[in-house]
Amino acid sequence: MTADEYRTTIKRLGLTQSGAGKLIGVTEVTSRRWASGTVPVPGPVSKLFRLMVALKLTPEKVAELLNEPPRTR
Repeated sequence: MTADEYRTTIKRLGLTQSGAGKLIGVTEVTSRRWASGTVPVPGPVSKLFRLMVALKLTPEKVAELLNEPPRTR
């Protein structure tokens, strides 16, 4: 997943860079680095977000499935 694809995908999911990071357990700085292309988006992160889009899973549903409280920011 390219930086452009990452930004487009998280936007499509209704997430900010901070919210995307919180959902998967990384800092906002890490998410920004992926979004800028400074650091490549890891394969598992790419797969998760692509599955979320394909299956129309909301961040809240993913948090529920993982038995975690939803992260709102």
